[in-house]
Amino acid sequence: MSTFNDRQLGQCYSDLHGRFGGRKEDYFGVLYLSRRFDLGQEESARWCTFGNFDYGVDAYFIDDKGRNLFLYQFKWSNSVSQMTASIDRLTDDGLNAIFGNAFIESERNEIINRLRADIRERIGTIERVFIYFISKGHLPERGNNPALDSRLAGC
Repeated sequence: MSTFNDRQLGQCYSDLHGRFGGRKEDYFGVLYLSRRFDLGQEESARWCTFGNFDYGVDAYFIDDKGRNLFLYQFKWSNSVSQMTASIDRLTDDGLNAIFGNAFIESERNEIINRLRADIRERIGTIERVFIYFISKGHLPERGNNPALDSRLAGC
């Protein structure tokens, strides 16, 4: 669950939309990464995607010091159905697009190409991959929603 409000999201959108485009909700990732990794919003925006066709990944961050790759899906909502659709997109298309040999339509999503290039460049230094699904509101706890639980089994 996030601790951001509509005013903060609106301000971030207003400040950066002219440069990055996208929808207001896309800037949730910018706010989150800024706080999580102590980055400026411009720097955080570099790690985010804006618009549709995200292959289930709205943002990523590579922590070189910790040797970690973080993949994120953000929802400015507390809708279980929106989150399950994103999990499905990530497992059906996204993981193969990132780590496999799938053809990526670059005009549809530049971030996947950047992510793949960053992984190739740092292949010897990334030790762990973490996938986070972050929502604006409260999603059900594990064990309380069959739709989410079936998608997160084994995690």
